Amino acid sequence: MSDERTVIVAAITDILARRGDNAGELASEVKLGAELGFNSLEFAELSAQLEDSFGHDPYSTGLFPDTVNGIIEYYEQASAPRVG
Repeated sequence: MSDERTVIVAAITDILARRGDNAGELASEVKLGAELGFNSLEFAELSAQLEDSFGHDPYSTGLFPDTVNGIIEYYEQASAPRVG
């Protein structure tokens, strides 16, 4: 499991636990809004946690990935070495 994946899954699991939901094993393609029921406050909390961990977040750049995998891919691409 990549460092990005570990941090992101932990942040999502933390938000779900605070509302009393057991995340169990989060599938990569689970939709945060439609399937996990994230509301705007929870998306804002996730954004803040990710910014604290990585120094930036996809939401402030205008990207709105709605799956666990979409968020992970954003950070993996952002941390990949630039060629050229």
